[in-house]
Amino acid sequence: MWNRVVLLTCGMAFGWNLANYWAAPRSDLARYRYRLAASAIMGLILAAVLAWENLDAGIVALTILLGSGLVAYAGSARQLGKPVERNYKQPDPPLHRSQLPAVILVVDAEPDRYQGPLVWGGRMRAEQALGRPTPHWFIRPYICYRIKQAYEKMPDGPPSYRALSELTERLQERLGGRAVIRQALVWGTPPLADALHGLAALGHGRMLILPVDLEPERVLDLCQAIVQSRLREGGIDACMLPDYSAGPWYAEAVSTRFDELLHGGPLDGPLELETTHIDAIYSMIDERLEQTHILDPT
Repeated sequence: MWNRVVLLTCGMAFGWNLANYWAAPRSDLARYRYRLAASAIMGLILAAVLAWENLDAGIVALTILLGSGLVAYAGSARQLGKPVERNYKQPDPPLHRSQLPAVILVVDAEPDRYQGPLVWGGRMRAEQALGRPTPHWFIRPYICYRIKQAYEKMPDGPPSYRALSELTERLQERLGGRAVIRQALVWGTPPLADALHGLAALGHGRMLILPVDLEPERVLDLCQAIVQSRLREGGIDACMLPDYSAGPWYAEAVSTRFDELLHGGPLDGPLELETTHIDAIYSMIDERLEQTHILDPT
């Protein structure tokens, strides 16, 4: 009996960690590699010992190893990238309240680096909810491995993220010290709620959220994120601006880039930001700041 318990444990440990190994970022691979090696060696040694004594017993042992490993892998793959609900606390009053307003640009860009399956599992679930074809959940760990390989071929990060960083920098230059510009991602770090809490911790009490190239469903998600952040309970003003259409982060372009990543291909070529779009976004922010009288009068 104890033989079967050990075999089941080894098989389940191997299958569960195999799915996580494929999807894990590079920084976590050593841990999963050790677990895979330990569970495989222990299970195979025990199966070999049983086969030495009785061939039929060895075959049964290998069957138990493979069966339990397959079941554990399937369970891990099914849960891969499952969204984690965060319960945000009401922000504490900062030691120093800043009169400087903050503006957060939110786009559906690819993260600057691969950080694990959470982002990509969420993306695949979102695509599936919209009725778009997505990889079966059983192979999603391997799909995440492909995406990780694609990121390794992009040492400077994906073009969409570089374009967002450029937009943020150029808007900050235009606004100077009249406002703080930050960025957030629909899928990735930082999400909107985290960005809001980070600015609140720095003392910013007035924030404008500007979605760029987002579908109505994603804008509704941002509104929900503002509510979940509980900023308004702490007396912080967070206002959503109308979505602005710039082009580089349209849903069609995002889906095309996502499909390339699913096949392990890097995203090539820079995304050009037209000066007219930068001017228009700047004018929108500047006008809203003037209308709400939140510019520093000094």
